[in-house]
Amino acid sequence: YDISVEGGASVHALLREIQLHPVSDMPIHVDYQRLAAGHKVHVEVEVRFTGEEVAPGIKRGGVLNIVRHTVDVVVDPANIPEYFTADLSQLDFHDNVRWEDLKGTENVAPVLQDNNFVIANVAPPSVDDDAAEE
Repeated sequence: YDISVEGGASVHALLREIQLHPVSDMPIHVDYQRLAAGHKVHVEVEVRFTGEEVAPGIKRGGVLNIVRHTVDVVVDPANIPEYFTADLSQLDFHDNVRWEDLKGTENVAPVLQDNNFVIANVAPPSVDDDAAEE
């Protein structure tokens, strides 16, 4: 956001927190972080999932386990992505989507040290004990 401050100057800032009134849900306070050129910021970015309807493992009754709906990253303010995309269309039982599989991660570094962490996976359907005996 570009925010006008006292004296007429314009400051580039990132929205950090909104406090809402407990009854009306109207905003009562907003916190911004001033952005300085060349300084990276720590932000949380949403992960959007595509291809669930055609994933072989899900079509055969598997269960999609979403491990992370968002990912904490460090990025230059000019390159903050709106979201990352996780393609689920090729997932079968026991397959994972990892950080390296996400689209939109160019110029972004995850906060986690292990760069190969799991975003989502497909588990096989559980077998009911009664059904297994038949």
